This record gives sequence, structure tokens and C-alpha cells, in this order.
Amino acid sequence: MRNNFKSLLMLITSVMIFGTLGIYRKFMPLSSGTLTFWRGIIGGICLILIILIKSKHKYNMKKFLDLKLRTFLILLVTGLMLALHWLFSFEGFKYAPVSIVSPCCYMQPIFVIILSSIFFHEKITRRKIFCFIAALIGMILISGIIESGLPEQGILSG
Repeated sequence: MRNNFKSLLMLITSVMIFGTLGIYRKFMPLSSGTLTFWRGIIGGICLILIILIKSKHKYNMKKFLDLKLRTFLILLVTGLMLALHWLFSFEGFKYAPVSIVSPCCYMQPIFVIILSSIFFHEKITRRKIFCFIAALIGMILISGIIESGLPEQGILSG
């Protein structure tokens, strides 16, 4: 029971932090690039500390640094994509309401469907097409494109 409570508490905390990110961004005088940089540095340090503290075995730095080139490149590209996501999200929050930019930022499933069919040759099923269209229609409806015509810079950034 204690483990379930701890997991639930961690989930609620992370959702609260995640949910308030756009609001904090609105009041930060720093540039999107600076915020992205410090978020990555602080997050990386925290992850390393958690690994060091929680590791049951003596942490082997040599094993950590002995990554295969392919693994290193995958981690590098993934990290760059995450940094770009943060950068565009923060930039979007600067120009448009949080309630519009947040959903725009999280349209990744659409890109996953497209890119997975290209790179992994996954079949695009009717269900995926339906979900793709539903998400796109939902995004169009909440973004304000219908009323205003052209999207704001913040929406494009998101």
C-alpha cells in the first residue's frame, strides 16, 4: 500500500509541475534558449544524482562511458529533439495563451505515425488515419485558425 501511495504522490507531483510549466514561462524574463539550456543542465544533474543514490551496485563510470557509437548517436538525436521541443514550447508560451500552445505542442502522435511509417515501415491502418484526422480537427478547432485565418506565431512555435 505504501508503494502505491508513493507512486501516486510522484505522479501527482510530476503532473502539477508539468501543468504549471506554461504559466511559469509567461512570467520568466529569460529567453527560450536560456530556459532550455538550464532545464537540460539541471535535469541532467538531477538524473545523475538519482542514479548514483539509487544504484544498488557501485556505479561504474567506465561502463557508462563505454557506449556503442549507435547508442550514443541515438541518445544524442533524442536529446536534441527534446531540446528543440522545449525551445519551441517555451517560445510558443511567449506569444500565445497556454491553453492553446500546450495542445499544439503535444501533437507528437501525428508525427510518430508519419515517421514510423517512413523509418520503420509500419502500416498506417484505418484506425491510425482516423485518430490522425480527429487530432488534426481538434487542433484546428482549439487553435483559433477558423476565426482568425492565419495562426499566431506562438501556435506555429508550439
